[in-house]
Amino acid sequence: MKKKNIILFATIFVTLAIRLYFTFSTPYLSYDSYFAVRQVEHIKEKGVPLIYDDLSYQGRTLVFSPLFYYILALLSFLIPTITAIKLISNVFAILPILAVYLIAKELTKKQIPALFSAFLAAFIPIFFFKTINSATVYSLAIPLMFFSIYCFMKISEKKKYMYWFIVTVFLLPLIHTLLSFLFILGLLIFMLLTKIENLKIEKIESESILFSVLVVFWLSFLIFKKAFLLYGSGFIWQNIPSQILGMYFPETSILGAVYKIGVIPFITGIFVIYSYLFIKKDRKIYLLISFAFAASLCLWLKLMQADTGLILLGVIFSILFAVFYEKFFSIGLVLPIIASIFYKKAFKKMKRMKTGRNFTLCILFIILLVSAILPSLTYAKKIEQLSPTQEEINALIWLKNNTNKNESVVATLEEGYLINYVAERPVIADLNFLLIADANQRFEDIERILATPYKTVAISLLEKYNTKYIYFSRNARNKYDVETPRYIDDECFNLVYDSEVKIYECLCKLK
Repeated sequence: MKKKNIILFATIFVTLAIRLYFTFSTPYLSYDSYFAVRQVEHIKEKGVPLIYDDLSYQGRTLVFSPLFYYILALLSFLIPTITAIKLISNVFAILPILAVYLIAKELTKKQIPALFSAFLAAFIPIFFFKTINSATVYSLAIPLMFFSIYCFMKISEKKKYMYWFIVTVFLLPLIHTLLSFLFILGLLIFMLLTKIENLKIEKIESESILFSVLVVFWLSFLIFKKAFLLYGSGFIWQNIPSQILGMYFPETSILGAVYKIGVIPFITGIFVIYSYLFIKKDRKIYLLISFAFAASLCLWLKLMQADTGLILLGVIFSILFAVFYEKFFSIGLVLPIIASIFYKKAFKKMKRMKTGRNFTLCILFIILLVSAILPSLTYAKKIEQLSPTQEEINALIWLKNNTNKNESVVATLEEGYLINYVAERPVIADLNFLLIADANQRFEDIERILATPYKTVAISLLEKYNTKYIYFSRNARNKYDVETPRYIDDECFNLVYDSEVKIYECLCKLK
């Protein structure tokens, strides 16, 4: 095996080892992962996904792209579901390293720039954080999308790439529909950009783009037909309550984007995009620039959650770093000269190097190591904040063993999936708002139950949803900045579970 291939596989192995260390440092997945856990276990037991869920919103029909959960179920038959999801999700999440390496090598025709890009892709801070302890479709959808881009780059060279492109185009909407829409938007922008720059686009490329548009819209309509007909273009916003829409699509500052993507890939990516838009021309680089434009446009118009857009930009900028290295880093003495200002002996050593290239590579690697790994590891240390504690699990087990099966529970939206899975009890609402007619009202009512100072308001709303149990955890305390709901008293509310989590039973009714 070549030395440079060893470096690539060492990067993959080390990245996976770091990911597994952090994900297995906590026994539980993030709160939002338990939707996937329930789907995987239902597929393993019944052979089909859970379509009608009598626990979510006290009973509702679910609509989603199912392939990711089938894959997890298929790969988790021999080991416990949560352990399997932790392992498989992180294996999927290192696949962008290979996709980035292949694209970067295709652009530069050299291994060293491609290896640097692969290293940056391994430690994109926001992607690292979002996938390290979560059963998220992005762990598979992101590498699949960029592998499809790689196949499109080479589609006119060999037939096998055309076949692989067709396969990925069919798979992507079955894994993540909104990401598949961004994919075809990027391809359409590429067509427009090449036309503006008077660059030739191959017939097979035009046909492939048209094919992609038809397949993505057809499959997406099959899966989300009811949602499309109900919301129209508003389907993009997933029926998220207007009160929290800003939280899902927040304004992203430049500094925030730089930190979440990484300083080096952000700066070099912007530089390469500027250079190739106004100075140089290259069809393959225009393809990546098109997808950067598509992600930026969706972020600007709030058609995509901020973190998703930043993940895509992070991967694209990691690839463009290889172009920067190859095309603009040829002045290999820049870093050695800077170093020699502070360390005179370094200048003498540089004379024995060929243009200081080896020294430059070492300095560059150290800079990348610090700027990429440190933010990712800082994010990784926060995963415990997004995962339930043992006390929360114990409280939910108590709820399961000491309440009737049809008793609904009031809790924060973020805890809905966890309560469904562990306690096996219905919740008034969770984070999946699609096809819920009264999503805004339910969200508002939950906020009032947990935050109101008025006992009569809380009791009337509990009666409205035919529930009497309030699950008040650290999330609720942090969100509403109170230790207990302000209306709690011994007359109408019985503290049935008292620990880090408090569970209250409502004893009163309004006449």
